[in-house]
Amino acid sequence: MGAAASLLALAPALAYGQTDEEPTERKTLAPLVVTSEEDTQAAIQEASTSVDALTSQALEDRDIRRIPDIFTAISNVDVNDITEIASVPTFTVRGTAEDINIDAFGGTPSVAYYMDDIPALSVYGRSLPIFNLDTASFYKGPHGTRFGAPGSAGVLRLASLLPGNELNGDIGYTYGSYNRHQIDGSVSGPIIKDRLAIGFGGLFETREGYVHNAVLNDSYGDIEEVSGRMQLVYTPSADLEILFTLGLANQDNGGPNFTSNNGGDLFTVLQGIEGFQKYDSDVEALRITSRRDGYRIVSATSRQSNDGDILYDFGTFFFANPFTLETVYGTYKVSEESYTQEFRVESDDESSPFQWSAGAFFGTRENKTTGEFTYSNLQFPGFGTVNGASTFPNNAKQDTYAIFGEASYTFWDRVEITGGLRAETVESKRNSELIDPLFFFGGNSTNSGKKTTSGISPMAGISWKWDDDHRTYFRFSTGFQPGDIASASHLNAGAPTEYDEQTSYHFELGHKATYLDKRLTVNPTVFYTKYDDYQAYVDMGLPGLPVSAVFNAQSAHAMGVELQIVAEPFEGLRIASNLGIQEAEYDRFRSGAGTYDGNDIPNIPSFTARNNITYRHALDGGNAVMGMVECNVTGDYKYDQKNTGGQDAYTICNARIGYEWAQSAVYLFAANLLDEEYLPSGYAAFPAGTFRGTPGAPQTFGVEFRANF
Repeated sequence: MGAAASLLALAPALAYGQTDEEPTERKTLAPLVVTSEEDTQAAIQEASTSVDALTSQALEDRDIRRIPDIFTAISNVDVNDITEIASVPTFTVRGTAEDINIDAFGGTPSVAYYMDDIPALSVYGRSLPIFNLDTASFYKGPHGTRFGAPGSAGVLRLASLLPGNELNGDIGYTYGSYNRHQIDGSVSGPIIKDRLAIGFGGLFETREGYVHNAVLNDSYGDIEEVSGRMQLVYTPSADLEILFTLGLANQDNGGPNFTSNNGGDLFTVLQGIEGFQKYDSDVEALRITSRRDGYRIVSATSRQSNDGDILYDFGTFFFANPFTLETVYGTYKVSEESYTQEFRVESDDESSPFQWSAGAFFGTRENKTTGEFTYSNLQFPGFGTVNGASTFPNNAKQDTYAIFGEASYTFWDRVEITGGLRAETVESKRNSELIDPLFFFGGNSTNSGKKTTSGISPMAGISWKWDDDHRTYFRFSTGFQPGDIASASHLNAGAPTEYDEQTSYHFELGHKATYLDKRLTVNPTVFYTKYDDYQAYVDMGLPGLPVSAVFNAQSAHAMGVELQIVAEPFEGLRIASNLGIQEAEYDRFRSGAGTYDGNDIPNIPSFTARNNITYRHALDGGNAVMGMVECNVTGDYKYDQKNTGGQDAYTICNARIGYEWAQSAVYLFAANLLDEEYLPSGYAAFPAGTFRGTPGAPQTFGVEFRANF
């Protein structure tokens, strides 16, 4: 499904299944992805690659509601969430760091994701709800020989619980800190038994902002969101399934929260206007699955649109004096539409030693954005009194064509040899302007053009199955990140008119082991990645101003180790740790941006530790009590290419307890128990050494009630 409303899997069922809990009955045709506890864990252990998987019980127990929350459970993966552009968090995976300034303006994201086999091209909507999920699986590193959508850093694959022959429904209400109210629900059932089923889901949420606006003496960053989804499943025969999905979403939120790390209160802003962030999204998707003798054919088609409008007071980026307000307003408008079509043919006989898949992908994405800064009696050093506006219209279009395939053969039920290839061509067009009559950003400029980049990405791997409990694998893969035409404002920052494609070479050595009758899993991994022409976004001009540009660093590398441990010492108790240590640096980075040889690549934590303990105790009559505690540690990292500022290590601990009846439940939960204050990402601002961004959520508490039928 598409990136915005496509993620509106909105109706969380009360009974879930997870890799570490009792499996949930599947109320639809045989799934294309594994969903039960045993199948999911077995698939992870059999995969000759690094993959993390959560099923719906884990998502519910951890109160995971959005895509960024999924990544808090995965090692060496992090979320960078600057809400100048709402609903567009970016991700870092090992050494690859997405940048909002590239992806939100028509560039290609590094992390791809799928909902029910529907690929997405857009980054918009990544923070929208993802309820009613059956499983969430993340594949680290390039997997373009298996999936069509571009994703040089990794692929997130989501599968929802589909409507079937049984009439099901649920409703939930949540009340929490900052006057949070959330109502969500779903209903699904048959129209024609064994042939046609339909499901509806919806969510409404309001919450006051975490941040206090000291100027207007009011909360800032309030949210109001309503979203819904309809799924229609038609099964004319046992071998044919047609899934139609329609999703809609509306966000009417307060303005972006720009606070400073310069010794002040992260949860106080000084904004002379209320500001807003408004988004409307919709998606229509069609998936057709046909099973034949020993193979299956999948066709996935989608259309997605996103429209957004933002207003905020940008004056606090310029002044140490917090009361010099209402001088610079920022506006941002986006209109984006994308279409995707993917065909896959893949083997469907798991008992065969020969497994294979092949496919073709086409995606087109048109992005129209306009940013504007309006100045009203701005007293700015070196400029005097400034009145007027600087405008940044940008129209971008990107067409992606790819063919891909991979195959594996297992010899003697012990040695698996895997190989694959992907051929990809991306055509990028851009028409952008900088209308700057005041010469505030270097004067007027334009940049238009077309750039075509192509890449061949091979993959090879080998694994050795020592016995039923031990497997060692080695995997080599390549990533391709297309080049593009630079935005007009980049030219005034000394950037070239276009930037080149980025190529990465990934080496991964891993071992997967189970002990104590599969009650203990230990999966260590070592990785090394070499980058050529790493795409880096560098601040070039005045702090806080968009005089920045994309440059290609000549070479960079990332390396690290990961350790996944899952223990289930007795029924109902699960202990999980995902640990990671990594280094990501520029080996050679010399250009108009400066010389950054040896600098850390921004926003990539030096280490991560994701720790979770969940216990569910069965009672008489089908009732149960549960408890969950998790502590996620994120290591230190830099905000910018120059390494002039950054975030220290921080720890986020969450907890949840509940009582579950057969058809209802009540939960108490707490997030950020230690009330840790941190700034996930930051822009350079005044005074020198100051970075501004959106703070992480503070300590919150709440209660959730659920009922189902």
